[in-house]
Amino acid sequence: TIWSSKNAELGGKFVKTGRFEAKSMTRMILFIPISIANLKEAVDKTIEAGGGDVLTNAVLFETSLPLFVYNEVGYKIEADVWKKASVGDLIDPTKEVFELQRFADGNSQLVSTKNISKVEKVFNAEKYASEHNIPAN
Repeated sequence: TIWSSKNAELGGKFVKTGRFEAKSMTRMILFIPISIANLKEAVDKTIEAGGGDVLTNAVLFETSLPLFVYNEVGYKIEADVWKKASVGDLIDPTKEVFELQRFADGNSQLVSTKNISKVEKVFNAEKYASEHNIPAN
């Protein structure tokens, strides 16, 4: 599965930058929130950590740090980060480049240009959040 909070170019070419993680946490002092955690921020931070545009193989965790006076609750995402392929990536025979494909039903996928059987399924964070009653922003 892929997540992104950014627009990804249809037909665009992508390469994986690596696996990264990031959090969006709400801090509370004596049960009074002083910030707000949201899924979009966690997605954005993970994308930025990997210098990319989209995430695949994303795992969403709800995290907490319960202490007596101070608490933290929020979201943690671990995912593979993908960036738009540069000209150098496209001509490098050692790089595996994937193309973004979108379907009429709104679903998308990344397909390897070297081996079309290698596919990464795609959907966006806002859709996931709305389907699972998670505040996206």
